[in-house]
Parts: sequence; C-alpha cells; structure tokens
Amino acid sequence: VKREPVELSDREREAVKKLIERIMASEDPEEVQGAIFQTAREHGIKPKEFFKKLYKILLGRDHGPRLGPYIWDYGKEKVVNILRRSLGQEI
Repeated sequence: VKREPVELSDREREAVKKLIERIMASEDPEEVQGAIFQTAREHGIKPKEFFKKLYKILLGRDHGPRLGPYIWDYGKEKVVNILRRSLGQEI
C-alpha cells in the first residue's frame, strides 16, 4: 500500500495517540471498532471524519473495509507502527 503523509490537526493527533493505546489494550475486533468511535467523540471529531483520516493513514484512500476487523486481521502491532509513523514517532 502506498501511503502518503496525512496532515493531522492537533486534535486529530491527540485522538490518534489515544487510539493507539486503545488498540493495544483491545481484546477483539469489536472492541477496536468501538474504540475508534469513542476516541473520535471524546476528541470532538465526527466519527466519519476520523475514519476517513485513519483510512488515509492506513490504506492511502478515503474509505475501505470495516476498520476494527481490518486492524485485528492485519495485526495490532503493525497498525500501531503505521499510526506512530503518521505522528512522526519512531517505532
């Protein structure tokens, strides 16, 4: 997957940081899916917009498969590494 850098607002960056924590703590795909919605709402971001940013970061496009199962199947650690890179953090 060709991933271009994705511009994130401060609010979105904080939400991605929190989501990383929640992904690592999750125990199943549905928990990951719920964590995305919860994190978006807690940071004042419309879930649809947050999903769009996550798709851009992870897949290089505006839409894609259901993210909870995708993250679970692809591997939590791999996804977290991609998200950290999107924040400019080293793995």
